[in-house]
This record gives sequence, C-alpha cells and structure tokens, in this order.
Amino acid sequence: MRIDGKFSPSAVSGDTILDYFAPCPIEQIRWRSADEARAAGVSKTRVAKLLKLENRPAGNRPCYGRGAIVMCSGHQLLTADIADALANGYCWPWDRGAPIPHLAIPNRYDKAVAKLLDRYEQSSPHMREWLRLARREGEHDTLKALIRLVVRIDENGAFTWGVSPHDSKPQGHAIEGAMLSAPRGRYLTLTGVAFLFDDVNHMLLHGFWPWEAPAWD
Repeated sequence: MRIDGKFSPSAVSGDTILDYFAPCPIEQIRWRSADEARAAGVSKTRVAKLLKLENRPAGNRPCYGRGAIVMCSGHQLLTADIADALANGYCWPWDRGAPIPHLAIPNRYDKAVAKLLDRYEQSSPHMREWLRLARREGEHDTLKALIRLVVRIDENGAFTWGVSPHDSKPQGHAIEGAMLSAPRGRYLTLTGVAFLFDDVNHMLLHGFWPWEAPAWD
C-alpha cells in the first residue's frame, strides 16, 4: 500500500505469513522450500511464490541488533521476530507479551557496520577525530558515538539529523525513516544499516542498547 506516494506496509495480523519462512543455522532465517511448504499444507499460491525464493536467506537489509528486514506480501518484518515466532509455536513475541528479540546481523552482512563506520570516518577531519577517540573503546562504542553525533532528539522528542549524512538529508531536518509492519514502528538507515527508532531512542537516553546490560561504574 502507498500513502502520499510512500510505501506503507501492512500490519501483522495472524501468523500465516510465517508459512514462508524456516530457521537457518547459518543465516538465521531462510525462505522455506516449496516441498516443505507443500508438506505443511501451504496454499498453491504461496508455494508458487516460494519456488522463486526457496532456501535463499531472508532479509535484504541488516538491522542492528534485530537481524535483518525482510519484505513479504506487503509486510516489512524483522527476522528477529520471525525467528522468535517460529521457535514459539507460531506465536509472535508481542502476542506473548515478550520484549522485542535481540538477533545479531546475519553473517552475510558481517562487514556492514565496519563499512558504515569507515564511510563516516572518511567524510571529514572532524568526524575522523571524533570516531578515532571513540574507537579506543571498541567498535560498539564507536557506533554509539556515531549515532549520538548523527542523530539528535529535539525538544518535542523527534529525531533530527545532527550532521547531514546526505544532501537530501540536511542537518537539523526531521528524520522520517521508514515504516515496519505494525506494531514495530519506524527505522532509519545509515549506509545500508537499519536501526529501529525505539532502539536509537533508548541508546541516546540511556547510553546502551535495549539488549545490553547497563555499564555500572
């Protein structure tokens, strides 16, 4: 669905969309094979779609701490949620009252965060010095420092660009991001790596990601 020219993913209703997926020991989540789907009694229409996708890794954009984002039948879903639901009897985490699951970026995107940091490090002497100092604490802290520099929270609690990552995204302008299927909200993307708005907000306010334990002095 498109609203005002922008894609608006369908909200998640029920669990049948999980018929498209299966766990994968290497890439976390894959598209189910057509044979598996037939054996499970999946509709012919869905089997036909899986013939084009079967056994491929699911997700075409890494999402930091949440696996990857996968588009399927008008939905935009997190592989973290899919993996959790498959492991819990086709029950989504929000239906069980469980927190959003943590899932590392899939192996095929293992250099995505490094590329993100390198891109910003090379963008200006100021950015390079900022990240050089932060890198002493390790990559994850360097990433936090980058997010703090690039994303700001204004007086109304909205995200704005602290520095301009692109000419189309001027410093000080609101960060629109893109929608995931409800109930997961929005995400922003930096150099091909997605971050949930809720995760970024938590990190900016508390200094650590939601899946991390606080670092006590």
